[in-house]
Amino acid sequence: ILGTVLSSDLLSQINDSFDENLLVLANNQVVASTLPSTFDDFYWEEEKDRGSQILTIDDESYLAKAVILQGLNDEHFDVVLLISQASLNRAKRSLWLLVLIPGTVGAGLISIVGYLLAKRVAKPIQEITDVSLNVVKDKSFDLHAPVEGQDEISLLAASVKQLIAWVKQYTHELELSAANLEVRV
Repeated sequence: ILGTVLSSDLLSQINDSFDENLLVLANNQVVASTLPSTFDDFYWEEEKDRGSQILTIDDESYLAKAVILQGLNDEHFDVVLLISQASLNRAKRSLWLLVLIPGTVGAGLISIVGYLLAKRVAKPIQEITDVSLNVVKDKSFDLHAPVEGQDEISLLAASVKQLIAWVKQYTHELELSAANLEVRV
């Protein structure tokens, strides 16, 4: 009775609701199918663990998963769901794109934010360095680094400014002492 009901027409009606294919096997022979293929040399080997297996039918690979339907008189049928490997590969490719594109955009944004942040932190330090080098090179004690805010870099700029003022005063005092010494001698 079960073999009469499980026909290719029934499988086609079931198959209209999804894109995969079905096979019905009795004694490892195809009884009904939604595939347009002929199954002259098709062989189905039942696996003990009932896991999925890969089948090739008409040079196309399918992921196959079987379900056993028990009939009368100890007969049984295997209903095999065939999922095309091509559709699985398309899904895998789509998943990679869904991960790769946002990941690349995110990495780019993080790189840009990191660059801008590093530039913002490094700019005041570079200004302090430039002022210090120009004071030493030109012996111009009137230069000073801009002091903006209350952060550590602003405190450093204020300290460099104070140090330059002290060196200017000390240099001026040394020049006056040297001039006084020359007058005495």
